[in-house]
Amino acid sequence: MKKSSNFFVLLGASFVIYLASDYLFPDTMLYLTGGLFGSTIRNMTGNSSGNLFIWIWGVIVIFLASLLFHLKNRPLKYLTLIVIAILLYVVDFILMEMIKIDIIDTATRNISIAIRVMGKALILALIIYLERKQKLKQETL
Repeated sequence: MKKSSNFFVLLGASFVIYLASDYLFPDTMLYLTGGLFGSTIRNMTGNSSGNLFIWIWGVIVIFLASLLFHLKNRPLKYLTLIVIAILLYVVDFILMEMIKIDIIDTATRNISIAIRVMGKALILALIIYLERKQKLKQETL
């Protein structure tokens, strides 16, 4: 039972951090991350396709998450986790494309923020939870 409560604590903490960021500075991190990452991909490949962007982003996030599982150096783990958390702002772009909510008033804006924050928080909490679970498993061996 302790492990499930740890996941919900991680989910709650991730949700609060992303909610504060998205509510106080709406779409700022999305523009910064997406712009920096998107322009880098466009300059490297010469292609500005959204699908290519999402595929490369997914590969990088998966690579960093797997790297997180294998790192032993604690500062590098935290740095990798911060980079993953920042890259997860691209989830906003993916969710907005999938859901297509027209923001016509404050209520739909808040619903949009809540959906995007929950998506990012779930992914980040799952990555941290699985990393901790693997670490615990290795310690018991």
